[in-house]
Amino acid sequence: MYWWSRYYAMQGNKLIYKTFKKHELPLLVVYEKEIELYFNNFSDSIQQFNMLRTEKLGGDPDEDEDDEKDPYTGMYKGSFRIYELSNDGDDRDLIYGSVPTAGSIRISVRLYALQAIGLATPSRVKDKTCDPFITVTLGPKTIADTTSLMRKNRNPRFCKIYNMETYIPNHPELQVAIIDFESTEEGRDALIGQTKVDLEDRFLSIKRPICGLTERYMISGPHKWRDFMLPTQILDEFCTANTIPLPSYAEDGSNCVINDEMYSITEFEKHKENFEDTAIWGPLKERIALYVLLELGLVRDYAEKRKLINPVMPGVPQGRMLMFTDIFPYMESPPEPMNIDPPLPVEMELRLIVFDVTDVETVEEVPPEKPDSDTLHDLMIKGQFAGDPEAQVSEIHPRAVNGNGAFNWRFLFNFGYAFLDRKRNIPGEIEDQMLDPILTISVVDGDPSVAPEPYAFLHLDLTYLPRGQPKEEWSVMEMIPGYVEPPPPTPDPLAEEEDEDEEPPPRPP
Repeated sequence: MYWWSRYYAMQGNKLIYKTFKKHELPLLVVYEKEIELYFNNFSDSIQQFNMLRTEKLGGDPDEDEDDEKDPYTGMYKGSFRIYELSNDGDDRDLIYGSVPTAGSIRISVRLYALQAIGLATPSRVKDKTCDPFITVTLGPKTIADTTSLMRKNRNPRFCKIYNMETYIPNHPELQVAIIDFESTEEGRDALIGQTKVDLEDRFLSIKRPICGLTERYMISGPHKWRDFMLPTQILDEFCTANTIPLPSYAEDGSNCVINDEMYSITEFEKHKENFEDTAIWGPLKERIALYVLLELGLVRDYAEKRKLINPVMPGVPQGRMLMFTDIFPYMESPPEPMNIDPPLPVEMELRLIVFDVTDVETVEEVPPEKPDSDTLHDLMIKGQFAGDPEAQVSEIHPRAVNGNGAFNWRFLFNFGYAFLDRKRNIPGEIEDQMLDPILTISVVDGDPSVAPEPYAFLHLDLTYLPRGQPKEEWSVMEMIPGYVEPPPPTPDPLAEEEDEDEEPPPRPP
């Protein structure tokens, strides 16, 4: 399964979600806002304090309204704690054991830039579109990735991975910006919006958002474990940082005891047959350690939708950025990145067979015993799939009486279908076009001059098409989602007035 399968499973695709649940495959958490808003800004280890300028000390920073200078000169990151020590001082190591070491820490950062959603187009009022690409800044290094350029797309799917390095606390801020390519009248690039991520808060947080924990420990496949530490190592580190006794495991690794509470593998793996392939699933000890970590509230595998802000219009989001980051201590060969490539559309063929039509309301109803060549109609079936430049037509059924005609005609439509998006994919020179797979079937007159508009038509959405029925009488229009029975024709008021003016027939003697 692709990463995007997990994303769409959490975005409302019930079919994919049921498949993941049935086989007990790992899902992820999709945060509709910045992830730090759900975890108190990751301030469990350190907090931020604004520092006032010297002339403002002891006074209210908002007191002098004429002073346009920013009253704050910087920010202090730290934490204040008060502990009660014993007389012998043996507990000092327990208190200071989890404090980060002094000095700079070199880290590796991996950014997964997935998709921009609902981009604003302030510099293009006329066409209301944009040509976005990504710019990533971390410390003194900036990557202007013009290879990510997506023409005329307000919801571009980038699927890009960026590997960078930095030192904290020297350069803790990761900035991701979306740029509109040559959008100004002078032909210069324009900033659409940007988002900033504080890497230091994430690196030092007890919740460990540096690399989201997957719900299953797998050693191969698309959901392979991508953290630089094993679950047992992470659990030992968590216990040490929180002064909790180290966990103990059963000999076969089927259960784990931590803080006087026992966890069993059967609590988390309901169907044993789903976990029999040893080439995919890791050892029991690592799996139970991972389940304990998830129960302790550490950050799960996630994707976040961050606001894109333009400094010219502060407070007004210019769209959102779907992304997530992995942070590791610097290493020459970091873990293998996750595959975030979108699945390719599948080439499919749609076959539509029309046997006959009955009771089609034509221009004028013809009594079957008195057909007239001037009032008989030539019927024809027209089929058009969304995105096709022209419709396909059947042979003409000549001289149809009262809208009844036999065709036995087959239509063939070839198209590419993106299963996760539930859209038809139409390749383009610049970008692919995604359309709802809607098939329109209409009954028209063989002579357009007689009736330019179709006599009847039907829209079929292939994503919600009901199953075929074994009997004709079971196939009713109400089976089609969204189908509404057309209202009865409104009576002609002029005809009613003519009926009222007519004299009533004489009564019989």
